[in-house]
Amino acid sequence: MSASSEMMAVLLMVVVVASVMASDGDFGTSMSQCPSECDCNGVTVDCSHRGLTRIPPNIPQEVECLRLEQNMLTEVPHKAFTPFKRLTRIFLFGNQIKDLPEGVFKGLSSLQVLSLYDNNIQSLAEGVFATLTNIQTLHLGRNPFICDCNLKWLADYLEVRPTLETSEARCEEPKRNARKRISQLSPEKFKCKAMEELRTKYANQCLVDTKCPDNCVCDGTVVDCSKRALKDIPNDIPTFATEL
Repeated sequence: MSASSEMMAVLLMVVVVASVMASDGDFGTSMSQCPSECDCNGVTVDCSHRGLTRIPPNIPQEVECLRLEQNMLTEVPHKAFTPFKRLTRIFLFGNQIKDLPEGVFKGLSSLQVLSLYDNNIQSLAEGVFATLTNIQTLHLGRNPFICDCNLKWLADYLEVRPTLETSEARCEEPKRNARKRISQLSPEKFKCKAMEELRTKYANQCLVDTKCPDNCVCDGTVVDCSKRALKDIPNDIPTFATEL
């Protein structure tokens, strides 16, 4: 992304956040409770710039704007937003989030703005935004996306919503797609070669099988059972073996 484009994306987020703060001044009553790590004003819960490593508990259910930007979050729990049916805006930019569990936004039919800008997301589960029926602004820029077959669904999703993603989300890998905008890549560019599909799909998970088959030697994803006088193929070969 060019310096000018990046500056425009940052300014856009500042404008969006500023408009949120201005509009929430119209609400005169405070919510029933507020997490100790946050400030609550009207229907806004502001937990930004707190160095948080997890989303605070005890967030009021009536929250409409949740600000979690500029923290140190690395993950979002599966049901983190489930109680908050009134949410219209979630700001998560400037964290270290690596993955979003499938269904994490389920039930948020009122959500209009979702900013995931500047995180460490490499891939997204297909349909993770499917339940966001009123989404108007989605920021995915400055994430190291791996644009192979696992992310084709996102390109399709953005293609039919050309005004939705405004932060110029780009591919980091594979090299054939590096620095290209996801929304502008043709479908045939989203291919997986060799083991890319599994490698990307489980990029943010630590999937280690419990043991190596008896009489075999395991090194990473290579399982060596040669010259062991075996009568049968072992039935407990690690799930993600790439060479046998």
